[in-house]
Amino acid sequence: MSAPGRFTQLRWRLGVALTLAAIGLAATPLFAHEKGVLTLNTKQAAPGDTLVARGSKLAKGAALRIEIRGALKTFPFGSVHTDAAGKFEMRLPIPADAKPGAYRVVAIASDGDVSAQENLVLRPVQAAAVPSMTRMPDMTTMHVMESRATAAPADIRVVTSSRAWTVIIGLIVFALVGGVLLLRGATSGSARTA
Repeated sequence: MSAPGRFTQLRWRLGVALTLAAIGLAATPLFAHEKGVLTLNTKQAAPGDTLVARGSKLAKGAALRIEIRGALKTFPFGSVHTDAAGKFEMRLPIPADAKPGAYRVVAIASDGDVSAQENLVLRPVQAAAVPSMTRMPDMTTMHVMESRATAAPADIRVVTSSRAWTVIIGLIVFALVGGVLLLRGATSGSARTA
């Protein structure tokens, strides 16, 4: 094999090695904290109810911000610290002005990434059911309780941090530049050997 051919092959291998190394280094900050588990004492609640949120499998001694996120409004509940086992428990009183719909209870790490989440459906506050008297043919008078539940689904926006976007865009640019260099090296090497 001629010297230019070896040089092209070496450049190609170096490009692949650098690309793999950059991907490995860039992926490290994205997984800076563990994804934990968030559980609620109930998956359906109404404004005025109190939820109990329990977190587990989280980073030990981590400070987390707890929020209930809906399509139109976010309700912050303050922060909590995990114990030595990576667990926490927090009571979340649902605000009276929360609208019915689909929500997510999220535990947010100090870097702004979601460490754990759980879905929640808020149903309307049930008004006291008033019995109504109904007469039906050939039947005695009955008490009929009326109630309607309307929990309309909501689109929940997942927020990606600016740090994550920086890494994503950097990887794309690096891959494009590496690809162009590899293609340029492959075409110039084949032109020399011909």
